[in-house]
Amino acid sequence: EYYKIIEKESDIAGTLKKYSDEGIEHLFIEAEERLKFINMTSGVIVNELGRSDLRNEEKVEITSQGMEIVAEQIFDNPEVSEAVAEISLACIESINQVVKEVPRTKSLLAMLVANQSSYVYKHGILATYISSEIIKHVSWGSKEQTEKVAFALFFHDIYLTPVYNKYPDAISEEDLLFREDVGEEDKQTVLDHAKLAGQLVKTFPRCPLGADMIITQHHGMTSGQGFAVNFKDDISPLSKIIIVAEDIASGMLQHLKDGDKKSALDKDLISERLSDRYKNHTYKKIIEAFKEISM
Repeated sequence: EYYKIIEKESDIAGTLKKYSDEGIEHLFIEAEERLKFINMTSGVIVNELGRSDLRNEEKVEITSQGMEIVAEQIFDNPEVSEAVAEISLACIESINQVVKEVPRTKSLLAMLVANQSSYVYKHGILATYISSEIIKHVSWGSKEQTEKVAFALFFHDIYLTPVYNKYPDAISEEDLLFREDVGEEDKQTVLDHAKLAGQLVKTFPRCPLGADMIITQHHGMTSGQGFAVNFKDDISPLSKIIIVAEDIASGMLQHLKDGDKKSALDKDLISERLSDRYKNHTYKKIIEAFKEISM
């Protein structure tokens, strides 16, 4: 492929717009300039997200770009830098605003369908919305827990972003694990991604208390490695909410991909499937809370 070059001291914003207008998507930056370039583009996104006139659709688009930058940075250096922390917090706040302003699940789904962002991002923002709605309907729910879950869901699959980018037709972690065209290194990343993300946020400045544990346990495994088959009570309540919310989000996105919009929003069908899978009493309470959500 032919790669355009962004030169040192160039007008970054102007250069990016020029290439974008020409339909050029792949750019090359000299290795020693990479960090500077990432920091500059991060600053552009943070400034954009700070605008008061952004529509929710624009917030979704810009935030998805921010997540991609965070994922790139983390793979270069698995520790949260000041720049990564700044853009992450801006993205999380943007997601929280969208989640609060979207009137019902159907509206968010329509917005995501119209957006060209990655599966990881669409899945994450949908799971954030569902989690926040469930927390509203459990007796022990609070604003603090909603914010903690939003933080956790921004980072929970961050290590899967480049994997899904490599296999854009993949529909789930299980799909990635059992496909023959997925390399062993990528499969290991899928198995370890919860553990890696949990370790990552420990380096985040003023990380919300317990967020690392919630992320580590988001597939029902206390170690953060692999995927639970039988969901037990030995993980945190917020991890259980994320597990159920992710399951719902995955099902909705799959139905939409299959062209079945009706099933994607069929609360009774979703609840029945969840009840068959999650037998424990604490999960059933979460499923009952989900039934209160406006679709």
